[in-house]
Amino acid sequence: MLVLTRKVGERIHIGDQIVVTLVRIQNDKVRIGIDAPADVVIHREEVYQRVEASRSATQHAGDAKTIERDREGLVEGEIPTPPCGRF
Repeated sequence: MLVLTRKVGERIHIGDQIVVTLVRIQNDKVRIGIDAPADVVIHREEVYQRVEASRSATQHAGDAKTIERDREGLVEGEIPTPPCGRF
């Protein structure tokens, strides 16, 4: 981990497209500003943890559905044929 010391108003450049600015220090809180392209996803740690937990739960649910489809002999996107052969 790179650790840097900055004063209010000073910036850190990450690559060519991301700039982190130290905006304010007040009591035990540091406020930073981040300029980055719209396609760069930025989350606070606690939000990132929730996003990852949600992704993991969704992945596990998808895995369970895949296992169930495999047991039934279905192919992804296939519509099961009713026993009588008609809809």
